[in-house]
Amino acid sequence: MSVNIKLLRRKKLSFVNGREAGAVNYWNVCSTGDWTNDTQMGARYYNDLKEYIRETSDALVVRSILPALFAVADKTGVEIGFLDALGSDIGS
Repeated sequence: MSVNIKLLRRKKLSFVNGREAGAVNYWNVCSTGDWTNDTQMGARYYNDLKEYIRETSDALVVRSILPALFAVADKTGVEIGFLDALGSDIGS
């Protein structure tokens, strides 16, 4: 699958990092160490993803983002905030 990193980043998926011809890290986040700030950041990342999908119809990117998120050994508020926003969206 060809990945357009420039498009992903231009569409506000700041948590995706990589090069056009190289490895892509679909969950490249840094915790602030503050639980409240981190959960809010995670929720913003989820909303950015929703907007990206709405604009591009590229829902398949979720198949790369979620495994990268779940591969993080030590979950922070960023991951929890993202998943909480996802769960709330699915439940509504």
